[in-house]
Amino acid sequence: MSEINHDMENEPPQEPIIGLPEEDLTFTSSGKKLFLPSDQKVSSSAKILAALLFISAISGFANGIDYTQPEKGIVRPHEWVWSMGMSAPNGTATLSGIITLADGTPAVNHTVVVVMDPSTSSAQYSWLAETSTDSKGYFILENLDPGMVSFEVNASDNVTKGMQHRLLLTPPSAMFEPIGFTYLEIAMPSEEEHLAVWEKSGSSYWVDYSEEEMDFPLLDPGAIGTYVMMGFMFIGLAVLAGFFAILAFRSGSVGQIRISAALSFFTVGFYYSACCFALLALALSFALPKRIT
Repeated sequence: MSEINHDMENEPPQEPIIGLPEEDLTFTSSGKKLFLPSDQKVSSSAKILAALLFISAISGFANGIDYTQPEKGIVRPHEWVWSMGMSAPNGTATLSGIITLADGTPAVNHTVVVVMDPSTSSAQYSWLAETSTDSKGYFILENLDPGMVSFEVNASDNVTKGMQHRLLLTPPSAMFEPIGFTYLEIAMPSEEEHLAVWEKSGSSYWVDYSEEEMDFPLLDPGAIGTYVMMGFMFIGLAVLAGFFAILAFRSGSVGQIRISAALSFFTVGFYYSACCFALLALALSFALPKRIT
């Protein structure tokens, strides 16, 4: 017995046998199916809202294009500045600038007068402020009322020799500054223009540009630049709103519809049509079933 045990101890250990099990295992279907979000049908209501928002985005895009063309658009920066000035406090506008002669040299000791514009006031002449240019042609007038005024400059050597413009004084921005600043760089009329007026009137060299500026009065270049920048902002928001509207049309996602609605609202489409469409789509989106985004 001891010999047998001794032989078994000397035998090398056997490796385990690796192979397939004797029983044949098979997979059986549970009958359930997996549907991805793209496989689900998009409701017609979601498509209608997405289409409405795409139209809203187009309106906002057109509004942005209009803003980038301040002298050709339907809505002009002059109207924007005018509407802001109507609600601005009195005495919150400052006018400054440089006046030169026709040859580019400084208009020294010229009298600058700001009066109420006759077209916006019952008074024919209402004096507001007066100052004189310095040796560099520079002037500044403070504590003016924002809005439309008449801007007049008299020559230093002849009170009947000068010019007159219509001017929109920039109102303050409630978010950024308490004072509205208007800056002008403007040249006096040439001698030929003065002589042409004298030949017509026979009594004055006064050149009046106000009739030509009824639709487009003088305006601070910075205000025009801000207006154009707003136009590009509207264009960018409209492109994003249209992108999310297309995604929502394909997927029916409630989240994408609401994102498009929020972006469309801030494009301020023509006569606030984009705002109305966006608010309508946002309200109706709460009646749609939630989907995976």
